[in-house]
Amino acid sequence: MGYQWGAIQARKYEYIYFSPVVGGLPGSANKYEIDYWASCDKAGAQWLAQHYQQYTTKHNPSVQGITYFEQLIMLYLPGNFHVDTQQPDFYVAPTWENGASSAYRVIHVESSENVPLCVVEAKD
Repeated sequence: MGYQWGAIQARKYEYIYFSPVVGGLPGSANKYEIDYWASCDKAGAQWLAQHYQQYTTKHNPSVQGITYFEQLIMLYLPGNFHVDTQQPDFYVAPTWENGASSAYRVIHVESSENVPLCVVEAKD
């Protein structure tokens, strides 16, 4: 049952499945690069699309992500968003990217099996 349950839980992020022999995803999180393709960005951007108005009153908010991945994030955001790599209102990236800066706060964490994969941050 352990393998089957782990496979079912990891279905959203199939390629980040780790065998129970190495501790599953929770046991592997600090040992291996987990979401190296940043597939969690999609879920983070979709969450932001539904909740951004709670964090800004701007009509045309800006976003930043991993360099060269911003256009992938934009696929899941409303058309009023634009990319700003200098002073964005929001930042969406996998946890291995280490966040935007101290001027931002985490407003959402996308995770699998209680392992953080992606964060959405808002400028303070």
